Amino acid sequence: MGGNCSSGDRMHFDFEKLEALSLSKANYLILLMYTILSIVFTYPVAFSINKIPGVGDAFWFLWDFWSFKKAVINLSNPYYTTDIFYPTGVSLAFSEVSPFNAIISIPLQYLFGLIATYNLIWILTFILSGFGAFLLVKYLTDNTKAAFLSGLIFMFCPYHFAHALGHMNLTSTEWIPFFVLFLIKTFNEEKRSNAVYAALFLALSALSSYYYIIYLSVLMFLYFSYQLLCERDKIHNKDALKRLSVMLICSALFILPFFYPMIRELFYSGSSYMYAGGFSEYSSDVLSFFIPSDLHPLFKNFVRPISANFGGGITEYSVFVGYTVIFLSLVAILKVRTTEIKFWAVSAVIFLVLSLGPILHVNGVTSFNLMGHIFSIPLPYKILMHIPIFSLARAPSRWDVLLALSLSLLSGFGFKYTCSIFKCRFLGKIDIIYVLLIIFSCLIIFEFLAIPYPMSNANVPAFFKEIAHDNEEYAILEIPMMWNADSMYYQTYHGKKLVGGYVSRVPDEAVEFLRQTPFINQLFLMTLFPSDILNQNITDVSVPILNFYDIRYIIIYKEMLTKEQFKFVNSLTNEVINHEPVMYEYNYSTWSDEMRSKNGSLVIYKVPNVLMKPFMVLEKGWNDLENWTGTPTRWMQANATFGVFSPEDRTANLSLQTLSFYHNRTLEIYTSDMQMTRVSVPTSFINVEVPVRLARGMNTLRFHVPEGCERPCDKPELNNPDSRCLSVAMQNLTLTYSQG
Repeated sequence: MGGNCSSGDRMHFDFEKLEALSLSKANYLILLMYTILSIVFTYPVAFSINKIPGVGDAFWFLWDFWSFKKAVINLSNPYYTTDIFYPTGVSLAFSEVSPFNAIISIPLQYLFGLIATYNLIWILTFILSGFGAFLLVKYLTDNTKAAFLSGLIFMFCPYHFAHALGHMNLTSTEWIPFFVLFLIKTFNEEKRSNAVYAALFLALSALSSYYYIIYLSVLMFLYFSYQLLCERDKIHNKDALKRLSVMLICSALFILPFFYPMIRELFYSGSSYMYAGGFSEYSSDVLSFFIPSDLHPLFKNFVRPISANFGGGITEYSVFVGYTVIFLSLVAILKVRTTEIKFWAVSAVIFLVLSLGPILHVNGVTSFNLMGHIFSIPLPYKILMHIPIFSLARAPSRWDVLLALSLSLLSGFGFKYTCSIFKCRFLGKIDIIYVLLIIFSCLIIFEFLAIPYPMSNANVPAFFKEIAHDNEEYAILEIPMMWNADSMYYQTYHGKKLVGGYVSRVPDEAVEFLRQTPFINQLFLMTLFPSDILNQNITDVSVPILNFYDIRYIIIYKEMLTKEQFKFVNSLTNEVINHEPVMYEYNYSTWSDEMRSKNGSLVIYKVPNVLMKPFMVLEKGWNDLENWTGTPTRWMQANATFGVFSPEDRTANLSLQTLSFYHNRTLEIYTSDMQMTRVSVPTSFINVEVPVRLARGMNTLRFHVPEGCERPCDKPELNNPDSRCLSVAMQNLTLTYSQG
């Protein structure tokens, strides 16, 4: 057969008939097909009323949508909140607020409610990811069938399913292929509108996850390098450079207003918390690319003994590329051999290597033995992890999203080549190309299958429904105080402030209150220790402290603690509150090797109102508590403060012991910005006493060392790796009161 391969009365659904339709109608049909497939193969998400897909962090993003909406309505900063980590508050600049998703959720929350909004946005990430990849590969291959297959690969890749368990920011892969499409069009076509669209979709990707602006910047650099090496005429063209300039300028204009809080935090001197570890733990294992996902309904029991050796949890080690995808990609690489194929093949290798992290992992092993020599194999991320910007992307496995995109493109080219081999061949009355399309589509979907998708119960415990109606403003102390996404979701219902909280990157100042406030610090650390450097009876001052900060309830999530932890916090709280708690049962979801619904217990203590007594609390500028021969001791930085509550105006005498680090320094003590004393502090302990005038309420006393603080690691003669900044150490801060 030749020419148009006329098939007579042979029967087949002709994808190419889409070409006869208008572009918009054809796209609507493909979009409808991806919508149906997404609903079917993410079952039961679309059919769940009071459940959400995933667990854990999924509840954090429910809180994020609620919090962002609240901030917008109140015209306040959505990147900072005092609803959690009360009373200090916390920056959300690097906590993946995902502003695009949060913004579009606002009208949807009014229309459908919080749970339905989350589920709708979640499903849309699959539909639009597939559609974007379809448009990209259709543009590159001019083959509708190949493009359809590529869309399936990208929308249902295990990376997408795994992060959809709770990372709404990373689940939002939908804008990535749109950006790549218009980036390529910016180079290939003269329309400047392509540059604007590229900038828009780059911004949407960045506003979904800041990881993606890092990743796409690297992809953009690689593509620019490819054009420079292989398509020089395009780069040397002035119009092309103008289009690139338009894209970069528009990208900056779209992104910077939302990224300003991040940039400000990044260059803030106390931002070291953003770089905390995880690079090796959250790296891909070589075997993980060839092992089907733990979510697969048939393979999960076979692969879990292997994936148990991988690090980072299911969301990070689920990077299976698919055997069908490997086959089609190899077809493209070995048979097509264009410079375009070479670019995407090289890109795939680069992103694979980046996802492997700083050292090679093979079945969980990072150290290898060769003839008695123990060694590890360093990879490029070993260097990149120390470079600014790259250092923020502390989960290397997430580079897999661009590996998945690269392979979906290569697979599209591979399938197009396969179609050319079987062109004009029929199986009976059916065009064999459509048989191949169905077979490859089924294989891809089967390999990536994650059905039924794990769902979490989103019911709110009865207690929180009760306090939601009291219309009073107060705080709740929940144990555990951190990493409890469920409690943050419950806040979307009751609206009370939480003493603890959960953010992905926790600034030091956010936990100072938890670590330093008497009684609260013992519940936070679940450890009984002396009264810090403040000489006061913790049992006597605990309830007054809770009353002062308007903490109305202490709630213990029994099943989230070990038996020993629960016994400790329950007995300590019972001793301080001095009455029996109320018990509430509730249902919650948990994930170990699969989703499980469990019944749990909330142990709830109501804090009584008592006659206020004087108390002291540490505030800012203190290093961690140390034990020096049985005496609680803290180093301060150049400035430190502590608060003194007095129920009335009175005079008190402050006494303390202090010594200076390395050399003599001067200690100044202020109250209400008035200097009370100035003493010279040697490198051995001295006693300091000073009278202070206290006003009714909370008073702040400030210690200041004019010579500043120094780090032991900067003193070679000390041979000390300690990187804390130290000025003077203090013990036994004591206030003795006299009637004012």
